Order: sequence, then structure tokens, then C-alpha cells
Amino acid sequence: MGNEYQSEMELENQLIRRLKTIGYTQVQIPDEEALLAHFRNLLNQRNADNLAGTPLSDHEFNAALNQLIGSRTHYQIAQQLRGGDTQPKGKINIQRDDNSQLYLEVFDGTAAANNVFEVTHQTTFAGVHENRYDVLILVNGLPLAQVELKRRGVEFKQAFNQIIRYKSEMISSGRDLRRLIQLFVISNGNETRYFANGDGKLNSNFMFYWTDE
Repeated sequence: MGNEYQSEMELENQLIRRLKTIGYTQVQIPDEEALLAHFRNLLNQRNADNLAGTPLSDHEFNAALNQLIGSRTHYQIAQQLRGGDTQPKGKINIQRDDNSQLYLEVFDGTAAANNVFEVTHQTTFAGVHENRYDVLILVNGLPLAQVELKRRGVEFKQAFNQIIRYKSEMISSGRDLRRLIQLFVISNGNETRYFANGDGKLNSNFMFYWTDE
């Protein structure tokens, strides 16, 4: 890209354009409530057959969120998304309002084409501070990767510390979909680094360089 000046917004738009060329759909998710509503909509769509024409009620959707996130550790959440050897798909089981049992598929790790890949940007989350996420990568409506972008010349540590603050202000409840984030990515246009989410304190020494294949 050269060393010419490029603002964060220009870099953000460039990333989104690139993702759209490889099959991602851009969606507008302005805030946390919109993120929850979007996930709920896709959850209903992807499980239409099992739902038998009756979308999830508010009570059932809250039960699904509790099964998916609840008080689970980050490791347990990731394990549930992956599924196991005998059932390599992310599924949850809830009880419907009529007391029947219902299985919902949230993630298919066996075939990428069976998932919905989307990108959104500038999503705002309220908390101690108003946090605005640069880019979120959504799979089936779930925010699985967070991308923070900085203009050229800005130290990576600044973006890393920003992610630490965002993570510290996540709500410890079953409704905060940000707890599903698996991967953090930082880029300034010249260099890109990534690191995995986890239950413990994140360490900048475990940021890895993004390289060509």
C-alpha cells in the first residue's frame, strides 16, 4: 500500500470492501440491541424446520442465550461452538413454552458454506464508557472476531490496550454476545497481528503476525 497517509476510516472501508469480495455481506448493526435482534432473526431462519413455523418467543430466546453463553467460561463457549467428535456442530437444547424440547444449530464447523458470513462496523456498546467497535466479523449473527484499526504510525500497543478495556467492560451476563468473540485482529494497514481471546488476562507477547499463506 505504500507509506502514504491513510485514515482509520479509509482503512476500515478498504477492509470491508475486501471482505465483500470474498463473500461477506455488509450489515448495519448500530448497537447491542440491534446485534441481539439480528442474531435472533438468523437463529429463527436457520432453524425454521425445527421451529415448525413458530419463531422463538422472548422467553425461549433468552433461554437460548443462557444455553449459549450463560455463566460459561470462554473456553466452554468455544467448545460448545465447535461441538465434539460425535456431533461436530454447535448446537443448543432448550425447552419451548409448550414444554417440548428443541434443538437449535448455531454454528456449523464442518462446512463453511452452511454458515452466514457478515461484517459490520462502528457498533456501539454502552458501559462505563461508550465503546465503538471498528469492525466485527459475524458468523450466523455471532460476533466471532473483533478487528481494531489504527492509522499508520500508531503503535500496536495502543490498539491492544483498547481491546483490553473493551473486554473489561463486557457484561458478565448471558445476553452479552461479545463474550463469543474468539479472535482479536489489529492492523495499521502495513502490519496485521492477531491473538486469541481467553478467560485469563490477555498478553501482548502473544500477538502473532499475519502472514501470507
